[in-house]
Amino acid sequence: MTTTCFEAERTIYSNMLRHKRVHTGDKPFKCDMCDKGFSHSTSTLTKHMLVHSGDNPYKCDMCDKHFSQLGDLSQHKLIHKEEKLQCDICDKCFSHSGTLTKHMLVHSGDNPYKCDMCDKHFSQLGDLSQHKLIHKEENLLV
Repeated sequence: MTTTCFEAERTIYSNMLRHKRVHTGDKPFKCDMCDKGFSHSTSTLTKHMLVHSGDNPYKCDMCDKHFSQLGDLSQHKLIHKEEKLQCDICDKCFSHSGTLTKHMLVHSGDNPYKCDMCDKHFSQLGDLSQHKLIHKEENLLV
């Protein structure tokens, strides 16, 4: 059965309710350990739980590092590539062009990631995520 999503302007070949979560941000599958949410099946949550279990079944064949997620191993393997991308400003090297692009925000002064709890802005999404832990801890103390 196919359905047309007018928001995405494309045909959906699977569950329309599941697809709508892309637009609403609804993530009904929650991790009990870190409260991270997932919009799709419980199998995604099950894979995520490996992060907390300490089980790292995916081993890099070029070094001794192990990973809980296959995608993390694939991303890691890029560091072993011969060709590196270098920042023209600080000479830091990257294995992936997307990582270099994100890094350039550090130098541009552009801080597109805003905390919804206070007025701080960050150039990196990971820095915002780390910052939000402060607010989570503050709420626990109250």
